[in-house]
Amino acid sequence: MPDPIREHTIGLALHAINHCGYSMEQAAQEFNIPTSSLRHRKQKQALSNDQEEQLVNWILEQQAKGCTPTEAKICKKADDMASLTGKNRTSRSRNWVQRFRARNPKVAKKSMFDYVEEQEARYVVTKTSDYTKLRSNYDLFLEQRARLLAEQSEEAATQASEPL
Repeated sequence: MPDPIREHTIGLALHAINHCGYSMEQAAQEFNIPTSSLRHRKQKQALSNDQEEQLVNWILEQQAKGCTPTEAKICKKADDMASLTGKNRTSRSRNWVQRFRARNPKVAKKSMFDYVEEQEARYVVTKTSDYTKLRSNYDLFLEQRARLLAEQSEEAATQASEPL
């Protein structure tokens, strides 16, 4: 598995080259990465930094909806994005998704335990607030019913005491 810190550093260096006007040599020196590694990665880069950011946002949107995309769906979305820029297919290696996630920690793969815990926390909070609403509505209902029954019994008592 790729080193997340190294992948993140390479991602920052590529961003500096693509968006901040750094030369390959300046970025290599600034981020302490061999120039040959940067050159190789730049040539092999499947998506531009903007496209990667769009892919990150798409993954976060999917996660917010409660359906974390699989690696296959991420690859399909990357291919679709690459085809918009004229590439037929992204030049992904076998570990492209793992390196992509290492470069973008916001979309790091969660364990099933993390996912279940997150869903349980969301469910408990929602159900607790729903329960509180229901409980307060039920208490209000009981108070109103008690008042109504008291009024009815007073009326019945009044009517019973009146002569016919």
